[in-house]
Amino acid sequence: MSYQTFVPLHVVSRRLGLPAAWIKTEAEAGRIPCLRTARRLMFNLNEVESIFVERAKAAQLAWGDLGLEGRAELIKATADIFIDRVQEHGELMTKEMGKPLKEAIGEAKSLGWGIEEELAEITEALKPEVVEDRRLRSIIYHDPLGVVGAITPWNFPMSMPAWMVLPSLAAGNTVVFKPSEETPLCGPVS
Repeated sequence: MSYQTFVPLHVVSRRLGLPAAWIKTEAEAGRIPCLRTARRLMFNLNEVESIFVERAKAAQLAWGDLGLEGRAELIKATADIFIDRVQEHGELMTKEMGKPLKEAIGEAKSLGWGIEEELAEITEALKPEVVEDRRLRSIIYHDPLGVVGAITPWNFPMSMPAWMVLPSLAAGNTVVFKPSEETPLCGPVS
């Protein structure tokens, strides 16, 4: 037997392995319909996705207005957080997906240590380009696209999200991120 009910979005967020920070308060988040069966809740993922996409759209304008250098500075500040939590992140990967601890710590280290270098490359690639010849001069600007989706596999649960999310954020986009269901805890950490 099943029946339709409404569940607070923060419950959906937890069930799908999404970061709690995405959900502010139950009242603000609203409620979404789901089917309650004897063993589990089945969510209407189209509604869940639309809620996150709408929030990302709302945030994108302010994020894009920060400018390339402003976004780069904010993203660069996250490197220390990752470096400080290398051991913790490595242990989480080992527990969640079975990656040997030494390899997991290596992945976590490369994430923190590589942010600044990768960000420098991205920033250089996104700077306006001047194209000219004898008759005319044009400038190519790289404008944000808006909301970008990122779906990652399980095998590099912290590196792959960073490889997808970092360039998108630096370019002025917002990201709706869906980690692998095999590593729902590692993905949001990155």
